[in-house]
Amino acid sequence: MPARSRTFGFACLLASLHLLACATGPPTPVAHEATRDLYGVSVRIIVRHPDGSLARTASNEGFRAAEAVASKLLAGRAGSEIDLIGKVPPRLWVEIAPETHAALALAAHIAEDSDGAYDYTWPALRRSWGLHEGGTPHQPRDFEIDMALRRVDWEDIEIRDDDGLQARRLNRRTEIDLGGVARGAMVDAATTRLRELGLAAARVSTTHEHAFFGGNVEHPWRIDVGIAVVTLAEGALAVVVPGSPVTTPAGDTIEAPFDPRSGRPTRGMRGVAVRTRSAAACAGYASAIFAMAGDGPGFIDARSELDAVIAREEAPVWVSATLAPHVTSR
Repeated sequence: MPARSRTFGFACLLASLHLLACATGPPTPVAHEATRDLYGVSVRIIVRHPDGSLARTASNEGFRAAEAVASKLLAGRAGSEIDLIGKVPPRLWVEIAPETHAALALAAHIAEDSDGAYDYTWPALRRSWGLHEGGTPHQPRDFEIDMALRRVDWEDIEIRDDDGLQARRLNRRTEIDLGGVARGAMVDAATTRLRELGLAAARVSTTHEHAFFGGNVEHPWRIDVGIAVVTLAEGALAVVVPGSPVTTPAGDTIEAPFDPRSGRPTRGMRGVAVRTRSAAACAGYASAIFAMAGDGPGFIDARSELDAVIAREEAPVWVSATLAPHVTSR
């Protein structure tokens, strides 16, 4: 059966079950949960639907949508478009898919808006600290960090759409890792697919990125982001928290995430959670605000489209005014 016919039939069956539910009264939500590893990213889908078979079919469609995006955006995956951009000679344009173009455009917007507090060309910093795959963790000297920072500049990546969708790098040593923006795009793609199938309520999550819809007053979505518990009917959230400390052979302790402007780990932060229009945007802004540390609240207050929970060491948890009523524990 053609894909369009399968989708139409699936949507019709969901509509019939919805009409039956309306006639007999709303049932208590039945949650069907599945988790799948997609190129090293654990993705969880929760579907609220009384028919387990339909829920599993919908979840599989969601996983396929997330996997299609992951295959293009994840750094370090052989064959991904992000990987290809980093391998071709500089200044040569590479044909890219709409998903890749959209992710790079979003990443560039966040990098510019945050004045570089988020920068997707940061892998050189990871190498300077020996935190790349196969590296030996160590405390770099100042000049090593300065040299790495010369390779961290989001403006070294260009995209265009006047002759097809294309991207290129200007510096041969520039590397790209979209990080949470890539994972968030996976979550967004799966959520969009579940909506297209006509599901009333679902949630898609990675470890730090979440998108969800269809909650209500009686049965909202409860998202534990570590530094707070946020209760919402629908939307997207992403969280950034300090990673597990790494001890170098010399006994030094390294704790990411890094501030891409200084090349050094951000200190004094317990975590940041951001709510905005998409999981990908949430992830990029969460990374930026974590790097901003004490300047984060002012940045959020100046942007009506952003909400956040910001937890600093030895300071009260800060919550933006519009999100505060939905934070049930902090």
